[in-house]
Amino acid sequence: MAKCLGGLAAVAKIFLALVSQGCEIYSFPCGRWLARGEEDGALERELVPDRIVSETTRKDGSLKRKEKDTKHGLTGKPVHLPRC
Repeated sequence: MAKCLGGLAAVAKIFLALVSQGCEIYSFPCGRWLARGEEDGALERELVPDRIVSETTRKDGSLKRKEKDTKHGLTGKPVHLPRC
């Protein structure tokens, strides 16, 4: 989700979905600009997920969904994304 002003974007939240046997969706709050001419001019941010949603399909075809609130700190390893 981004708020656009003149072609620039202030990023409110970033979602990352990892799909393999199931799906894990990470929600990263940002609330900062990703633009050289705004705020501190940074194009990268270090973000910590505030929520993780895991979804898997059971053998009977039904969906199993588990949500984990991480607002009080992560218990797992940090997620590192490659640079573009």
